[in-house]
Amino acid sequence: MEYEILRDLFKCKLHDGSKVSEHVLKMIGLIERLASIGTVLPANVSTNLILQSLPSSFENFIVNFNMNNTKVGLPELHNRLKTYESSTAKVKYVLMVSSSAKSSKWKNKQQQKKKASKDATWSY
Repeated sequence: MEYEILRDLFKCKLHDGSKVSEHVLKMIGLIERLASIGTVLPANVSTNLILQSLPSSFENFIVNFNMNNTKVGLPELHNRLKTYESSTAKVKYVLMVSSSAKSSKWKNKQQQKKKASKDATWSY
C-alpha cells in the first residue's frame, strides 16, 4: 500500500492549463493516506514534493517561497498557490498580427498612380 501511494505521489505533475487547487488537494490526500498507514512525511518533504510537481509557470512562486524560507502547513501552501494562480491568470499578453497584403496592395496602387502621373506629365 505504501509503495502504491508513494508511486502515485511521485508521479503527480500539474500540467499547464490545469487548476492548481485540484492538483494540490489530490497530493494532500495522498500524503494524508500515507500518514493513515503510519508513514508520516516530514513537513518540508511534503511541501517540496508539491512544489516540485508544479510546471515552470509557477517558477516565480517557488523561488520567492524558497528565498523567504517560508514554513507553512499544506492548507496554507494550497491557499497561497491558488492566490498566485489567480493573480497570474489576470495578466494576459495580447499579440496583434495583421496581414501585410492589404498594405502592399495599397503601396502598389500608390506607386502606379505616381508613375502614371509622371508619364502623363512627361509625354508630349
